[in-house]
Amino acid sequence: MHMLRNEGITVRGELWDTQEAMRLLNENEPSYALKTLVSKFLGVPSLTYGQLFGKKGFHEVSDLLIATSYAAKDGDVTYKLYEFQRKILQERFPTIYKYAKEIEMPLIYAVVDMERTGFVIDEEYAKEYGQTLLNEIDDVEQRILAVLGDINLNSPAQVKPAIEAHIGREIPNTDAKKTLKPLAKDYVAVEDLLRYKELTKLYGTYVDKLPQYIREKTGKLMANYNQNGAKTGRFSSGGGSVNLQNQPYEARKLFVAPKGHVILGGDFSQQEYRALAAYSQEPKLIENYRNGTDLYQTVASEIFDKPIEECGDGSVYRKQTKVILLAIAYGTGARTLSMQLGKSVKEAQTILDDFKAKYTTLGSWIEQNRTFVQRHGFVWLGDKCRKRRLPDAQDPNSDYWYSAVMTQSTNAIIQGSAAIQTKATLIALQQFCERKTNEGKGEWKLWCVVHDEALLQAPDTITQEDVDEFRRVMVDTYQFGDVPNKTDIELSLRWGEGMTEEEWFKRKETE
Repeated sequence: MHMLRNEGITVRGELWDTQEAMRLLNENEPSYALKTLVSKFLGVPSLTYGQLFGKKGFHEVSDLLIATSYAAKDGDVTYKLYEFQRKILQERFPTIYKYAKEIEMPLIYAVVDMERTGFVIDEEYAKEYGQTLLNEIDDVEQRILAVLGDINLNSPAQVKPAIEAHIGREIPNTDAKKTLKPLAKDYVAVEDLLRYKELTKLYGTYVDKLPQYIREKTGKLMANYNQNGAKTGRFSSGGGSVNLQNQPYEARKLFVAPKGHVILGGDFSQQEYRALAAYSQEPKLIENYRNGTDLYQTVASEIFDKPIEECGDGSVYRKQTKVILLAIAYGTGARTLSMQLGKSVKEAQTILDDFKAKYTTLGSWIEQNRTFVQRHGFVWLGDKCRKRRLPDAQDPNSDYWYSAVMTQSTNAIIQGSAAIQTKATLIALQQFCERKTNEGKGEWKLWCVVHDEALLQAPDTITQEDVDEFRRVMVDTYQFGDVPNKTDIELSLRWGEGMTEEEWFKRKETE
């Protein structure tokens, strides 16, 4: 589609991507290479390009008969694979087929548009910010070395004994999350070491590298999106070697709106918890969203038995509730939760048990998921839109049995269903951009998607009416049952420095 668009040809009509369809049929397939799939599922022996031509470029192949046959066979077996996939889905998995036709395949148009938009990188800002980071890295490094001695901070073999000597006991490893983070509360040098790791990754992976990936032809960083980058159906993306889905928040400031445009972003407020409320049908959670009250504050008051006034924004109870709710949604065990909260394992287990005792419907639903996955080896995502297959859940001897049953059975439903909502909304937003552009409202484009956040590139002449329409697309396109959606909207000239609608339009009035 990109190649044709480059020649001025725009593809229209129904699409079918055999690679995405295979991910719906089996997201655990070891390879999605065309030749591998047709050999396995169609029984058609197929040689790979490397087996036929080695490392030659296709333009270097001298035997045109073999080259033609190879190219023709690709088209032939792709069509046969399409027919096989469509037949299997229609006959055995009609709800998945419906989802494929209505969401995954139309989504390809949105992905292509988004990939073609690209990102403007502020190279001057990158240089200035990069120097600031290097200065901070040097300061932090000097503080650490003054305490731990003259060691290579990038060598775990040198860091581990240095920390052990400093704290007076052995540690299992230098894992940032499991080992260093708990120690950082008591040792400043360890806290500095975590900051050093964070800063060097930010500089090396993003600030120093991003400008290198700018394409000469477009003058932009061009991302590649994988609409099923995770087995739950979440997006992954990359620009060069950079995954835009997982970049640190600070790196966003390198991305700026093109001249005459603004970045219009909307993120689903508490997307996964709204899915949790809808699928579990926990009355207390549903009531919270219908009333529009603060979920964290309400739950904190309930589980810590504190007046709701003491559980507001900034309170320790509200902060800890965020962690606890994540543990519930992601199936985190007491041991991990204890490290996250700085409590004993026994205390963490008591918190989890008390939560499930007070939110009984939610607790029962989680147990139902565990029973279901042990019996069937999969869980349904969305309204039977797709499956997350967890075969280890049926094998108690598997190394991954506990994870499949206790953690992934519920997390997959929540994360996968949230991904479905994001995809459905992205399709609607692409149509919204086309309509606005065709109405002569300037150039509107899909800009980026990051988990629960969708961003557009809009003309800076955007009106309040445009923003209101954008909001309606975000909240009305796809709902989790009877749980209402909410979106938080920002407008920015530099990503990460967003303004509210009120701030944006007030600023425009003064210009």
